[in-house]
Amino acid sequence: MLTDRRRDILKLIVEDYVSSALPVSSESIARKMLVPVSSATVRNEMAALEDEGYIEQPHTSAGRVPSDRGYRYFVEFLMPEDRLTADEERMITHQFYQVHLDTDQWVRLAAAVLARAAMNAAVITVPKVLDVKLKHVQIVQVQSRLALLVMVFDRGLLRQRFLGLEGDLAQEDLTRIANRINAECGGRNLRGVKRKLAQFSGFEREVIDQLVAEMREVETPTPEQIVRDGMLNIMAQPEFAQTERVRQFLSIFESGRMLEGVLAEVLANEGVRVIIGSENKSDDMRQCSVVLSRYGRDGEAEGVLGIVGPRRMPYSRVISTVRYTASILEDLIHAVYGSED
Repeated sequence: MLTDRRRDILKLIVEDYVSSALPVSSESIARKMLVPVSSATVRNEMAALEDEGYIEQPHTSAGRVPSDRGYRYFVEFLMPEDRLTADEERMITHQFYQVHLDTDQWVRLAAAVLARAAMNAAVITVPKVLDVKLKHVQIVQVQSRLALLVMVFDRGLLRQRFLGLEGDLAQEDLTRIANRINAECGGRNLRGVKRKLAQFSGFEREVIDQLVAEMREVETPTPEQIVRDGMLNIMAQPEFAQTERVRQFLSIFESGRMLEGVLAEVLANEGVRVIIGSENKSDDMRQCSVVLSRYGRDGEAEGVLGIVGPRRMPYSRVISTVRYTASILEDLIHAVYGSED
């Protein structure tokens, strides 16, 4: 447990470093302390904070910078609430209403708004329909060896795939197969359909396997469904002045690998998730922090949005921006994917 004085010093170090990107000296902290203390006292307290792993000393400087543990303590216990102003909220809301009900546009707008507000990079997954249920399937013979599988799900979703035919299957056979699948699987979600797998074999099993694959794809975000914005903001940060570091980050940013291993966790929980430096699963992301939030409504559709930037991030403002944008998208999700009556 940190003493009150060490908490105050750590808070000032984080805020000073986030603002200036320069290592923080004991003299600088002493001048900002509300209760006057000497530079020597601050140095002793900073030495204790360093021993406890909350700050560290860059090898080229006598000043100190926050460590991952220091940033984590700041976010959990010291960070002041920094709400967006009413004008900022109105500006963001107004932009979304200009593209109301156009999913592609507001997903891209969300990424642009987040990147601009936080002056870092932004990511957002395209919303995925939750717990999609099968309405019915049709199988239409197109050629002697080719059939079209039409899959109709709730919420107006439709998928079509071609299937190869073997043997002497005629249209009457395909209709019979479709009717059996509808009887067994109609109205079921992905888990329900998978429980029926053992009841099918041969061509029927091929249809069911395709159906399961389509339902899984509808519900699972993929790297191709991640919208990104603000890469130039990252390149302007002093932490990314080295060409090799920019190249590494660009590779993982564009591939969507930055979200590997965390999407499921974020989707399963409410609120904002903050991942700092070494808490990232990818080694290439150890110099970055990620602030993510689920957006959407239970039983309708959901996605993940967030900010990616250096560990030296204005966490309070970023968290407020992510949280507010997620709340707007929740309303848009309901308008687009609301339950059918």
